[in-house]
Amino acid sequence: IMLSFNLYCDESCHIQKDGFDIMVIGLICCPANIRKDVCRDIRAIKKKYFLPVNTEIKWIKVSNSKLEFYKELLNYFITNDELLFRGVVSTNKQMTNIKPYGTSYDDVYNKIYFYTFVPILNNLSNEYREQMNFNFYLDIKDTLGQRRINLLRECMQKHKFDNHYVKINKLAQINSRSSEILQLADLIIGAISYYNRYLSTNHKSAQLDNSEAKIELINMLLENGYRLEGSSNYAECKFNVFTHRPSLKYRR
Repeated sequence: IMLSFNLYCDESCHIQKDGFDIMVIGLICCPANIRKDVCRDIRAIKKKYFLPVNTEIKWIKVSNSKLEFYKELLNYFITNDELLFRGVVSTNKQMTNIKPYGTSYDDVYNKIYFYTFVPILNNLSNEYREQMNFNFYLDIKDTLGQRRINLLRECMQKHKFDNHYVKINKLAQINSRSSEILQLADLIIGAISYYNRYLSTNHKSAQLDNSEAKIELINMLLENGYRLEGSSNYAECKFNVFTHRPSLKYRR
């Protein structure tokens, strides 16, 4: 039986002129054969805290009143060895699409998505050394979604992986409301974005959104040895974060 993995992808601060100079794109990788089990487990956590099963998990909804619920969700990811996370923090996004730098924002955006995928594909294929299917599910964001899908598909088809075990089976958009795993990805990506915007420190921007609950979730990740800034070892599978800095070289 061919191994199959689902990758659930989301982003934070992905709009170029949103006032923040970083963008975070990340994903949770889940073996396809346990997808239903994971979704069932997450719904069970919602029920435990008397929340409707259709409650959408989102970083922006984290609050002191629901802190224990979000802590249990995060702990579920931490303790589930089958679930893997990969995220890319891109800096200097305000400088793209500005002369004389010559790099369009769409180019940078698609490049970051590409950088997000590749280590997961290579690391898993190196581990199992057999043919695998990968299904990519991107959160629906705007009317440009299908164009983004097409560009990413072209990019994936052109890429030469380190081995021949990878097969891209599907690349599609889904609504986050229909996927508990995509919602869990939103939670972790939100934590990384919050941390990298210095909102969890005494930085002056912390005054904009200073949340004790969010800081406690960030501390959970840090206490488990997960780095939220800088770059992980490429071969790190469970929680891998990479900081990307677009080239600002002058182009004639």
